[in-house]
Amino acid sequence: MGLTPKNQGLYVLRDSNCNIKYVGRGNVKDRLAKHAKKHADLTFQVIYDTGDLSYAEAKGLEAKVMGKFGGPSKANPDTGLRNKYRAFANTNKKAKKYRDAANKRWKETQRKLKKPC
Repeated sequence: MGLTPKNQGLYVLRDSNCNIKYVGRGNVKDRLAKHAKKHADLTFQVIYDTGDLSYAEAKGLEAKVMGKFGGPSKANPDTGLRNKYRAFANTNKKAKKYRDAANKRWKETQRKLKKPC
C-alpha cells in the first residue's frame, strides 16, 4: 500500500446466535459508541482494529464481507444484514483498487470471521 496511512478498522455486529448482522469500517472505538444505541441487541466484534487497515483495504473488505453474508438491503431485500448501502458502487473509479486490496487480506479475514461463540 506504500504511503497510504493505515487508519481504518473493520468490525461486525452479531446477534445472539453469533450470526453476522452488520459489517462496518472506520475508527472502531468511534463506531462502537455510535452503534451501542442503534444496535443494542447485537454484540460488537473487532475484526481489524483501527490502524490495522488502509482505507482501500477497509473499503474492499467491508464490501467483500457484506457480499459473503447477503449484501446490503438496498441491493438485496432478503439479506440478513442490517446494512442498507454498499461499501462502494461498482462504477466507482477506485473499485478495482478496493477489491485488489481486499483480496490480499481475504484469507486472513475469513479466519478472523469464524464464529467466536
